[in-house]
Amino acid sequence: MMLGKSGRMWRSSLLLALLLALGACAPTMTSGSEVLGGGSATQPGRTEPTPSQPVVAGWVYPLFSPSEEARKEACDAGYAAGMAGSKEPNPGEATVSGANGDVTFQSSWGSVYNVCKAYAQKTEAKPEVIPVLDVLLYVFDPRLKSYSDPDALFQGISMVFYDAEGKELGRLPATLNKWSKGVLSIPQSNSKPWVYDGYFILSTNYNSLPGNLRAAVTRAESFDVLISRGRGVERYSFNKAKFPTLR
Repeated sequence: MMLGKSGRMWRSSLLLALLLALGACAPTMTSGSEVLGGGSATQPGRTEPTPSQPVVAGWVYPLFSPSEEARKEACDAGYAAGMAGSKEPNPGEATVSGANGDVTFQSSWGSVYNVCKAYAQKTEAKPEVIPVLDVLLYVFDPRLKSYSDPDALFQGISMVFYDAEGKELGRLPATLNKWSKGVLSIPQSNSKPWVYDGYFILSTNYNSLPGNLRAAVTRAESFDVLISRGRGVERYSFNKAKFPTLR
């Protein structure tokens, strides 16, 4: 990233502490629990109904809801990076550049990586258990000032999820003036929103999404971030072809 990346590093401990708190508050879900059909035992003389087909998880799902094994891998990698003082990019981050500013997506895997890296940097023991943490969107705009109101500059932001054929599966809108579960919103630390010189941060958690959006994320093979800031609607696209190694 260009604008603001170095400026946000010193705030990482505060942000990551809130990430852990948000993740710990999210209910635990097993993969596919919202989309798999249930049924009763077959009774004599009755025709057994055709079982519903399990939904195959797409490329987007592990970015939002990494498995326990993947979270452990992310924590091990982040902790090792922190111990070594590594400056290598977070494998869970991807940036799309635009004429009016960049958008960086940080996966839940990437959030775990950063949390555990921060533990190492603070010479603390590596956490044994990490919940499904938030995904983050860093939205860059040179007009932004620390703790200002993005709602005054942006008319709307949404994430749009697509299947393999490019059909829209669901749309996740952002709330820019308050933190709210179940949508993209701006978290706060010490009553201050995550808005800084040149960028602000949006977060959401897979486990906090309504069922229809969890189903959309589970099936999605790609997503766009749509931004309206008075200059037409900008599209920032994220997919496997563009980011084959994104964790």
